[in-house]
Amino acid sequence: MTQMTEVRDKSSPGPNISINKNNIVEMMSAWPPQSFTVSHHSDQAFTGGGLRKFATYRDLGIISATNGMVRAHVMRFIPPFRAEEVSRRHYHEVAFQLLYCLKGWIKYEFEGQGEIVMHVGSCWLEPPKIKHTVLDYSDDCELLEVVLPADFKTITLE
Repeated sequence: MTQMTEVRDKSSPGPNISINKNNIVEMMSAWPPQSFTVSHHSDQAFTGGGLRKFATYRDLGIISATNGMVRAHVMRFIPPFRAEEVSRRHYHEVAFQLLYCLKGWIKYEFEGQGEIVMHVGSCWLEPPKIKHTVLDYSDDCELLEVVLPADFKTITLE
């Protein structure tokens, strides 16, 4: 017998989503094994050479803990904001991308959404291949980013 669970985000209107628990268990059994990991804050852990030249990164150890399935890091943007380096329209070839603003603020333009300023506590999901541009950020901007898969491509459009 198939067991279904109804999930609904009560904060937004929309259809109820039925999830087949058997499918979830089957999908999870195909995932690579995971290991426990902990990452404690250290300013020395922020390094350059990451995905974006205008940020330093603190890797949270999730890539190795998930055998390459998930990337999680804290991005610390390098001041000052320079539009000529940063403001390039692009998208990411990902299955999932979630960001959370830890410090400061960042201003984006998202395809179909317009301009949005994210502040401390803002959390957003960038659907796969959504076109976007970073328009500005504060000198103290830090974001937590979680991406699946860990290795992905960024396609620059301009």
